[in-house]
Amino acid sequence: MSAGIPGAGPSKTHDFAITDRHAVFLDLPVTFRFDLVGQGMPDAWDDGCAARIGIMELDRPGHVRWLGIDPCYVLHVGSAHTDAPGRIVLDGARYSAADTVAMWSRLGGATPATPATPAADAAALGVARLHRWTLDPATGSVTETARDDRPVEFPTLDDRLVGRASRYLHAVSDGADAPSAAEARGIAAIVEYDDATGAADTHPLDAAAGEAVFVPAQDGTAEDDGWLLTITTRRDGSASQLLVLDAADLAGPAVAAVTLPRGVPAGFHRSWIED
Repeated sequence: MSAGIPGAGPSKTHDFAITDRHAVFLDLPVTFRFDLVGQGMPDAWDDGCAARIGIMELDRPGHVRWLGIDPCYVLHVGSAHTDAPGRIVLDGARYSAADTVAMWSRLGGATPATPATPAADAAALGVARLHRWTLDPATGSVTETARDDRPVEFPTLDDRLVGRASRYLHAVSDGADAPSAAEARGIAAIVEYDDATGAADTHPLDAAAGEAVFVPAQDGTAEDDGWLLTITTRRDGSASQLLVLDAADLAGPAVAAVTLPRGVPAGFHRSWIED
């Protein structure tokens, strides 16, 4: 079954989330612009577009309820689930208005009129930060909470828990502890967020890391019984490595580091598929 969902405009909807009961859509103030075609990425921040999250019950396709949120942009959601009171809890990598413009410029896109908020220091990199939205379908209320202030992207979790509550969320940091934008460009880490304790463990790296993919242990019982796989790439173009980390001891040494025959350009997404 298919159903159309009317939108407010040509917003760039790159990702969405699901829970056991809902699909969750993002309609945010980055829009496609024909006048920017040929100038890189034809997407731009539009102050005239409201930021909102849509919730759709899975058994009512096409019926979406939109809830307004503070202006921002989200390329990648991390996890979503329905909590005990029936609220939708959504985690994602949130860009502010200034961060969005800087990020688009860094990726090679055009830079339209920058919002009034200045992008300075680390914000000049166009970085996202892990954020949580709690949406209540019964009341229409939305609560927004910053989970961390370090720059992160590509949040991931155990694929078996997509749409359900999960304790751990993983992300890639590029400049987690840097005091300035210039220094942030050379720092990378894999970050593991523990929703039960609020802690965030890191595995510092000396190379840029791709999205961390969780591979469960065959006989594992705990949620973190398994490994995190990521491809790291040095900025000098030398050979990349497939890095294997113990998800239960992220701060510890790598389980394995497999040097690849050549450098692999930093990529975006991958999935583990059993043989």
